[in-house]
Amino acid sequence: MRLESPASPVILTSVRFLQERTTAVHDEPLLTVKDVAKRLSVTEETVRRVAYEGLLAYIRIRTERSNMRFRPTDVESYITAQTRKANHDLDAQR
Repeated sequence: MRLESPASPVILTSVRFLQERTTAVHDEPLLTVKDVAKRLSVTEETVRRVAYEGLLAYIRIRTERSNMRFRPTDVESYITAQTRKANHDLDAQR
């Protein structure tokens, strides 16, 4: 019977990946509705509507003033998803 090393390279790589991913997520400062509204140049009401429609991911936090927080990467993903190339917009208008 052959026993494998308890720390195989595949397992170590997976653990390192998870540690890096977890650290990256926890190190991101969360944005408020006001922060996102300013970043997108829209009203806070628009940010809430887009989030409730499921177009912008948010984290629900129970506080007295506001219950939404946003990861900067999610805001950037939303911007990318909403960005259209000029040719695509012209084709749609024809």
